[in-house]
Amino acid sequence: MQKFMFSVLLSAWFLTIASVSSLVLNQSCTTPGGNHGRCVPVRSCKFSTEILRKNDFTAADQRYLESFRCGKLPGSGEVLTCCPRLHSEDNCGQLTMHDNILGGEETEPEEFPWMAMLGYKDNTGRIMYGCAGTLINERYVVTAAHCIINSRVQKLVEVRLGEWDMDTTKDCTTTRCFVDYQDDYPIEKIIVHEGYSSRQLNKEHDIALLKLSTAVERTALVAPICIPTLEMANSLKLVGESFDVSGWGKTENGFSSRRKMKVTLLGQNMTMCNAAFAEAGVTFTANQLCVGGLGGKDSCKGDSGGPLMAILENRWHLVGIVSVGAKMCGSEGIPAICTRLGSYLDWMVQKIELEGRVS
Repeated sequence: MQKFMFSVLLSAWFLTIASVSSLVLNQSCTTPGGNHGRCVPVRSCKFSTEILRKNDFTAADQRYLESFRCGKLPGSGEVLTCCPRLHSEDNCGQLTMHDNILGGEETEPEEFPWMAMLGYKDNTGRIMYGCAGTLINERYVVTAAHCIINSRVQKLVEVRLGEWDMDTTKDCTTTRCFVDYQDDYPIEKIIVHEGYSSRQLNKEHDIALLKLSTAVERTALVAPICIPTLEMANSLKLVGESFDVSGWGKTENGFSSRRKMKVTLLGQNMTMCNAAFAEAGVTFTANQLCVGGLGGKDSCKGDSGGPLMAILENRWHLVGIVSVGAKMCGSEGIPAICTRLGSYLDWMVQKIELEGRVS
């Protein structure tokens, strides 16, 4: 019955369109929310079809979908829609001269300028920092759902960007100083994946988006990471490949380092992670990644919610989010589990686009 209603709605939507300008299939376009998109048939756009399949589909939904029209196919007249896609910001994921130094632990201030610290307000009104996130564009930070759901402090209220040394406001190395680059951004909205549950032992769908109240200003220490395309995510090699994790060593319950750290971890087959956590009755899924677990150098110095990064096409890309096992990283045979970003590209772009919807 639901499939029948979907077909009726789709056909009805086609028939309501009297005329549309003709654009080339797969041509770049801009969505009503101001995001990047591709002009494709409605049936091949998950964003549009999910709205059409709603049980409570309304006239307002129909008007909203019509605002995405970008053309029609010659001959058939099939409607094309500007299907939202996550788009990497210009000059994202820039490499620095320090990125190829393997085995180091402490970063330079300008390394990984997309690193974010999450600020929580406790019952006394004091801001405490625990968990990390990753800046993906001027308004959004991605983090782990468990950093929000499991927080023992009162409320997640802000994101700090541009931090390096938590003990100083003037970050200095032996050769130079960076002054007044760190800044705190209030959080306008928290979007947690609907499928995440703290009761699930494997922590599948451990992802959340934080919409900042104002646009982020780029500096030497603040810039977004690149987002992989779906094609890049699907072709990502894992086993034996090197990935980087960075942060201040915090979980939602505290921190272990005052300066931003980094470590290189090797990707592992998921069977290793499943074997390591078998006694706890935990089985992980294709929506997750298995890294580390070799002991010693492979200790996980990153934060919960922080980025698992890879250099793709000569730029840093976000490929995962630190999720399960971060506290145990560094123990022989105990790997870390990260949320696989490639599994959630559609979810992320859907939430970002809907945030810009005008009823």
